[in-house]
Amino acid sequence: MSNAFNVCPMCQSKNIEFKNGKKWFCNDCGFDLYHNVAAAVGLIIQDTDGSIIFEVRAKEPKKGFLAFPGGFCDADESAEDSAIRECQEETGLTPAKLTYIASFPNTYPYKNITYKTCDFFFLAEFEQGAVPVVQRMNAQKTEVQSFKNIQIKSKSDVDKLPLAFESARNALYAWLKFKDKNINIDSNIYTAANEVSKLYGVVKTGKNTNIDINLKSKVELSNILKIVKDIALIFDIKDLQTLSANGRLDANFNIKSDLKTVKSNGYLKIPNADVYYGLYKIGVDKINADVSLANNNI
Repeated sequence: MSNAFNVCPMCQSKNIEFKNGKKWFCNDCGFDLYHNVAAAVGLIIQDTDGSIIFEVRAKEPKKGFLAFPGGFCDADESAEDSAIRECQEETGLTPAKLTYIASFPNTYPYKNITYKTCDFFFLAEFEQGAVPVVQRMNAQKTEVQSFKNIQIKSKSDVDKLPLAFESARNALYAWLKFKDKNINIDSNIYTAANEVSKLYGVVKTGKNTNIDINLKSKVELSNILKIVKDIALIFDIKDLQTLSANGRLDANFNIKSDLKTVKSNGYLKIPNADVYYGLYKIGVDKINADVSLANNNI
């Protein structure tokens, strides 16, 4: 850190120092000026082919190195508002959606002063179109030489990049984890010693959330009801103890969803079942259910 003051701005004393990497302090008049951490933002933009769009910096520090669109937050501005403004200024585009990824500390040397920053990184998404995102961008000439698309598949790809700032490298590491979180489900659910239902599939979280779940089950309704009663007793719910059921549940179906649409296939059947609720002396017999989930219809 270079001391920008030769004399105290208040008393003109030369007895001024930069203390503990945090503030300038005048030992004669007691004047102090805190050099606080600055807030900044960066936008990770994925093009239609899956590549990441980088800026080639047009100014120091690190002129010619790669960076994300972004910059310092203005006074009275949120990180999200700053991200949108910086994206508009540097690329000419407005994000349709921002998703917070992570924040990392950074060091930004400028005109003999080293600024410590906390950089907030967002995944920026844009309206879909036939034209790649990078071709829709209009570079801010004072900040951006050009744009460059690079495929990032692994940590080693990130390590090779000539990035201007280490916070951007850390953000890409975080993005790699964010975009590819798969939760594999493979469960056997026992409703009796010789009766098992199979639940399996994959839940993918991150930018492209996707659910693909399968259920295969042939169980007695009485066994399902027994589990429900036992759980109810844990919460001191006793009304269900007079409930009885006979019959069989036969299910074999698949459900897929991207949280925008749902696709399904398979069936759920209950042939010739009956239910009796002793508390209210209510009974229903000869229940037949044949539910088809084929072609997303019920």
